[in-house]
Amino acid sequence: MAGDAKRLTILVVEDDIQIRDFLRDYLGANGFRALVTGSADEARSMARSEIDLAVIDRLLPDDQGLSLCAELGRTGIPVIFLTALAEEEQRIEGLLAGADDYICKPFSPRELLARIHVVLRRKARVTSLAPVRAYEFGGWRLDLVQRKLFDPSNARTFLRSAEFNLLQVFCENAGIAMTRASLLDQASVSDRPASERAVDITVSRLRRQIEPDVKDPSFIVTVRHEGYLFTPQVTAIEDI
Repeated sequence: MAGDAKRLTILVVEDDIQIRDFLRDYLGANGFRALVTGSADEARSMARSEIDLAVIDRLLPDDQGLSLCAELGRTGIPVIFLTALAEEEQRIEGLLAGADDYICKPFSPRELLARIHVVLRRKARVTSLAPVRAYEFGGWRLDLVQRKLFDPSNARTFLRSAEFNLLQVFCENAGIAMTRASLLDQASVSDRPASERAVDITVSRLRRQIEPDVKDPSFIVTVRHEGYLFTPQVTAIEDI
């Protein structure tokens, strides 16, 4: 069909046939073209065509998923792991292998779809000729060029480097619940050996700077058993 040529293509590598078929239909119903397989070797062959993003199970019959993730990453294809391996070390291992995000089963299809959109937007910004120079949210402005934060009255609010980096990641992923491991991977939150506890400390400091009510945070919300969610509507300001 002519319309399919305009659709972004998602490669789903999942050996559970029920999940695989569901994602093929679900992604197709939400505007994507989905290619599905249960084999890492077959995925490598399919990736020779134009793939915009891959969703990969960590445990495949012919691969552990990490090497496939690294191979696709070297070709510029972003990867989201979708897996039952939920331990902290396993998540960190997946992110260090080059995954752009890591979602644990059982999963919400809507969350997966939202995260796919976030990763694709991030990829588009990296390749865009008009890079983002600032983010605006709730009257605040995060200037990426000057690395400064301005409050709704346009007064500068001083942030430590780790706080600035974390706020930038939140702005890039607004509306998506992010695990501490994912935040740790995307933002440098400590000059010392990083840990997920460092994320909590940095979030606490950042809340004291930007929250209308620190005792009842409304910008950076804690999501039980998940991590944190940045709730404001974020506008990206691009260079002209």
